[in-house]
Amino acid sequence: MTDSGKRRVTIKLADVVCRDTEDVLGADEFFIAGAVVNYTPNSSLKKLHKPTATKPIIINTGQTRFFPEPGATVFDAVVGKDSYIDIGWEGRDEDFETGDFVKEYEVLLGAITTAVGTAVGTLVSPGVGTVAGAILGAIGPAVLKALPSVDKPDLLGIHAAVYHVAKLKLGRTRIEFPLQGKSWDYKVGYTIDCGITA
Repeated sequence: MTDSGKRRVTIKLADVVCRDTEDVLGADEFFIAGAVVNYTPNSSLKKLHKPTATKPIIINTGQTRFFPEPGATVFDAVVGKDSYIDIGWEGRDEDFETGDFVKEYEVLLGAITTAVGTAVGTLVSPGVGTVAGAILGAIGPAVLKALPSVDKPDLLGIHAAVYHVAKLKLGRTRIEFPLQGKSWDYKVGYTIDCGITA
């Protein structure tokens, strides 16, 4: 197959391992919020951004849980080989009932889409890696605004990553990152599938 210069890239959140919960009284309600953005550095070409918002996973110390759909597939698009993909994610512990969160899921997705679109849109010709920082700067306020609660969702940590599409391995790659604090310890895994497309 002739290389078209295009790649089909799919990014999926796979699993979360809890070594210690943030909640001292029991299980956490763990979720990821953020975005994945595809762009061409130092160019004013349109940027493709996809919001990330998983539904809460009830998880306790010593457990491994898998991210369910909708929400696990965070990016699936045909992109230019010379473009970049930046990820900005927050891991959080939601402190009100899962049923209430589910009602707010669409609101959260909308808030993230708007916040990231605005933040990334101000970057006229972004340099490599600057988009991930813009995502993370926008996500926290969007999450707190979208999830009105007396007890706001606790921030467990962040993950920022920058991938040059041309350097992605063809096939599947698994990546893991830690989210750690004084009283909690998590590890999150995700996969990147990359293939040549016509």
